[in-house]
Amino acid sequence: MLSLDFEYARTYVRVRTLKRERMRESFIHILTTVTRAHAQTHTLCFFFCNTHIVIPGADICQACYRVETLALADKQCAKCESRKTNGCWYRSKVIQGGSLCRKCYNKELTKLQNKTCGACGATETTASWYNSHVKIGVSLCHRCYYRERATISTKSCVACGSDKTSGSWLKSKTVDGAYLCVNCYYKELVALSGKECSSCDSKTTSSIWYNSKEEKGKYLCAKCYSRDRKRLLREQKEQEQGKAGRKTTTTAKKK
Repeated sequence: MLSLDFEYARTYVRVRTLKRERMRESFIHILTTVTRAHAQTHTLCFFFCNTHIVIPGADICQACYRVETLALADKQCAKCESRKTNGCWYRSKVIQGGSLCRKCYNKELTKLQNKTCGACGATETTASWYNSHVKIGVSLCHRCYYRERATISTKSCVACGSDKTSGSWLKSKTVDGAYLCVNCYYKELVALSGKECSSCDSKTTSSIWYNSKEEKGKYLCAKCYSRDRKRLLREQKEQEQGKAGRKTTTTAKKK
């Protein structure tokens, strides 16, 4: 004779397996209906994505619906006066009847929390406040939190072998399951990009590739970009000084 506990356990397992099978069947049914609906609306959604024209009564995907609602909202951020937002509009907790973009809303929330970073003493953070994993009850800003995570982790860079990184550990795009420090990660991106500097014909750069301001579709290495930027700033200053000199001469002649 089997014990009552064993019988109860066996029936419990049977019920759980039946529930799992039913959930699996319902999930497959929902997935097929969603894919059919997406196939029907794909043509109209593709038309809307490329033209950004509002079509009354047409079926569009969720992403395009969000874009359409943001375009029709015609709102303006009460702080930065921007008419665009990443995601959706938020109601300000300080300004009555004012709407905020996502960036300004996050800034407002961090200020209202009245927190200070336990590492650097900052009263503001770029994203949000985090709880420290080392000191209980201590809040950290976005930058110090990722620094703490980098020091706690037991990871090491597969390229240089260092166990420290300036930001956070990043997954390598060439070696599966391996991690890179920030410096080596950007070096790997530069090597994989296949880009070439239009000024010095170099295939490597010290940091990242920059878009050329004089030639569209061309790239510059960090060294050539900084040199061209200094040259453009110098030319701009000379033009401003020339305009100021012309104004003084014209005013002197009038007198």
